[in-house]
Amino acid sequence: MNSIYKIIVSVTILLLFSIKLAGCQSGEADANTVDSAMKVGVFNERLNSVYADRDLVLLPELGVVELLTVEKGEDHDLIASEENQEVIDHSNSDSLASEEVETQIDHTTVTIEEPEEETAQVAVKEKALPNIKIGGLDMVNYRLPSKNSRAREESVTHVMLHFISNVARNTADPFNIKDIHNIFVEYGVSAHYMIDREGVIYFLVPEDRVAYHAGRGSLPDFPEYENDLNEYSIGIELLAIGTKSEMASIMTGDLYDQVDSSLIGYTNAQYEALNRLLNGIYDRHPNVQRDRKHVVGHDEYAPGRKSDPGSLFDWSKIGY
Repeated sequence: MNSIYKIIVSVTILLLFSIKLAGCQSGEADANTVDSAMKVGVFNERLNSVYADRDLVLLPELGVVELLTVEKGEDHDLIASEENQEVIDHSNSDSLASEEVETQIDHTTVTIEEPEEETAQVAVKEKALPNIKIGGLDMVNYRLPSKNSRAREESVTHVMLHFISNVARNTADPFNIKDIHNIFVEYGVSAHYMIDREGVIYFLVPEDRVAYHAGRGSLPDFPEYENDLNEYSIGIELLAIGTKSEMASIMTGDLYDQVDSSLIGYTNAQYEALNRLLNGIYDRHPNVQRDRKHVVGHDEYAPGRKSDPGSLFDWSKIGY
């Protein structure tokens, strides 16, 4: 057995020496290049067994491994993201683990994190958001970051209604919940609740925190609330699109005409969910009286600046 091992080692050494000599004579490779190329071959072979559906390119001269994710069924239009570029880690390990793939290269360890099950380039089903129950009412917990609200110091006396969509960016899918959530985060605004087209209620901000939804404005019967209604109100967003004139500040008329008419206005499921939500708010905040002075639209607080919930909202369906 030892003799056979020695023969194999000797043949390997001779082969490497031949490759080295040929490379140096041709001027196209040196010992380091040949050595790296061989290690790259072994490295890629090992990685391909783990990342079977990915293309891996090792660039040792750059000190970087690019994990290039290819959309299945497409013609290898490779896209590399910053998250998928792992800088060489100067630790000492060459073992394959379930959490990481580590391979020894020139006494330097390249570490690549195990790919997440869901990537931006592969269409997968997103994880379901958790449910939460508030005042006996089931809703989806999609809470916004704490920076999008602050602690409340005053009693709640009002509810303000809004509409929201992503129609200016995506006329085909203007009510994508993740996109809407990203709008809140991107612009640093918020509401306490959001109601989708099917009547599902999303919890965004606790009621004991001030959400940033009202902005500048005033109410005739509450002059002391001028530019400060956030402090005294609960904001509710409904996924909806207003009339062409109400949407003119964010999209052209031609773009508006591309919108499916069924996406304009409100659904019965939304009115039903809104009634259930309002009933709970009335119970938790007795200073919110059940009248149109205390349940208002954004367009009433900031006329000329805001147009939601707009003329398509039927106040009679929530008792007013």
